[in-house]
Amino acid sequence: MSRRVLLLLALASLVAIATAVAPWTLSSGALKSAVSAHLRELYGLELTVAGRSTIALLPVPRLKFEDVTLTAADGAPVVRGGWLRGELRILPVLAGRLELSELSISEARFDVDIDAAGRHAWEGTVKHLLDRMLNPRDGARGHLKRLIVNGSVLVVRDRRRGDEEVLHNLFAVVNWPASDAALDLSGAFVWRGE
Repeated sequence: MSRRVLLLLALASLVAIATAVAPWTLSSGALKSAVSAHLRELYGLELTVAGRSTIALLPVPRLKFEDVTLTAADGAPVVRGGWLRGELRILPVLAGRLELSELSISEARFDVDIDAAGRHAWEGTVKHLLDRMLNPRDGARGHLKRLIVNGSVLVVRDRRRGDEEVLHNLFAVVNWPASDAALDLSGAFVWRGE
């Protein structure tokens, strides 16, 4: 092979790698719909995106949605604003399926509104999680291994007592390596200035 051909192949390879590493803005809602269906099936949450959506393929396939809202089954928004970033499992992507292995939510607001009867919109999500813990074989496919919450706010309103608590600068990492393994949680937050 001549040097020109080798040089052209090297340049084409560099362009292909740069294209795969760089995030691409998505204009189609198909990928957002697939992620929303995945979150609905596993956790009972509906995803809507008001901002930009991007995808990158290397080093790990990942998606990022800006200005998101996660809604509970009853239609109540439980997470608003900020951005959601998800890493995809490689083998399911190659098989044409979308499965998240890690999910990060940053600079968002989490709302927990407890009504007079003690119910809240997060009950469906908690039920989905408990079902997956109690039936680990059913929860093995599509299992989310890590959830990261970064720089967010948690607002808890209790209508029974008529009070509201706000946790600022919420950072949390939830590791759940397998659906039949123990869950590990660590985090920090600021509450009432402390």
